[in-house]
Amino acid sequence: MIFSALSQNNQQGNNGNVQKRLAWYLELFIVGTLSISLTTIFINVPRWTRVFGEAGFVALLLWALYHKRKPVNPIPHFLIIISVLYILSYVVNVFMCLDPNWEHVNIRKYIYIIIGGLLFAFPIKYQYRKFMIITFFSSAAIAGVFGIYQCIKGGIGSRAQGFSGNPLHYAGLLAFVCSAAAILLIIRNKNVFQSKQEVLFLFMVAGLTFLGIIFSQSRGVWVALFVASTLTIFIYDRRKALIFLLCTIVVLSVTFYLDIHLKEKAVSIITSFYTEDENGSTGARIELWKGSLLIFKESPILGVGTENFESNIAKLVHEKKLKETPTEVHAHNIFFQALATRGTVGFIATVGFFIALIKWGMEEIRDHARFGGYIIMLSTLLTVISGLTENNIEFTKFLAAYCFTIGLIGPLGSLKEMPQKTLCYDEEKLKNRP
Repeated sequence: MIFSALSQNNQQGNNGNVQKRLAWYLELFIVGTLSISLTTIFINVPRWTRVFGEAGFVALLLWALYHKRKPVNPIPHFLIIISVLYILSYVVNVFMCLDPNWEHVNIRKYIYIIIGGLLFAFPIKYQYRKFMIITFFSSAAIAGVFGIYQCIKGGIGSRAQGFSGNPLHYAGLLAFVCSAAAILLIIRNKNVFQSKQEVLFLFMVAGLTFLGIIFSQSRGVWVALFVASTLTIFIYDRRKALIFLLCTIVVLSVTFYLDIHLKEKAVSIITSFYTEDENGSTGARIELWKGSLLIFKESPILGVGTENFESNIAKLVHEKKLKETPTEVHAHNIFFQALATRGTVGFIATVGFFIALIKWGMEEIRDHARFGGYIIMLSTLLTVISGLTENNIEFTKFLAAYCFTIGLIGPLGSLKEMPQKTLCYDEEKLKNRP
């Protein structure tokens, strides 16, 4: 009896050790695959982004099952429901397309929404999470340096585009890291990057990515970065928001004074609405927005399908209802794109998705005093504001950067995610609160 009991206890102990070891290997696999996927968002290897992202996605699902679906940082039920409806609206839309390859690519990219949710909810070790954040930030800084080099080499008028091959995509991706690094520096009482080396690293990342964004000459991203960052800091502290606003204005004034071409680009943010025709950047967008509304009127419930946007615009041009523009691939606006391609259903799902995210961010700030709430707000505002002039959310790498920013950095204000030695006074007070 005694020997049998001892043997049984030993067997249970061995099984427990095996399970812990397997969990450790699985966690390392998640960190490795997702770190590669994070890097390739900025260093253009699309196949690697997809393959390693999907491998990390499968591993995260297993990780969630290992923890018996009990998240450390719960996500509100209303956000989960809205996210499911948002993805379903795309699934219905995608299967209206005639090309099977298009269907697969468009559906598969929405795993990043689930990846972001799993990264936020489940307890990846703090050290591993921090490693992935540093990898994310470092990759963006490298892309920023390469973009600056392109401008120096190309001379006046050249646009930074990094490894992306597209200045708009390049700037949009850098904006997540630039603004997140700035928020980590400004909101210090919830900041886990506290050592001098870490602060210097954040300054370097914020500076290099900011210059990359400026030299990309992407006006929509300039506006989005400025407005989203200012609003997020304003929610935290009005005085710091004013200081940030004044410092940003000074830096931009000096930059535009030294480079007349950038100054003209900044001025054109306002003047382009009445000076550009359909061949100009703003003029073409206005024409596409008109076309989106005409397409919506033809198919108001479910839209015409993403793949069919270009052909419908071409049809309207042929019928002389629209002027011909240099690009007709998409609407250059996430809301007009939703109306045209996914109809009323898609538009409501898109608006609801962003409202739910902002509501979640405000709840994280107000009810839980978490730093992550500011990151959720910042990333969502950045996406919505820049989405007024670019169809960013349907770009796979943009969606991945958006979800990774929330999923990786969002939980840092959680008491359960923070290492004990980094808890600040406010967090200790919250922890001891009955």
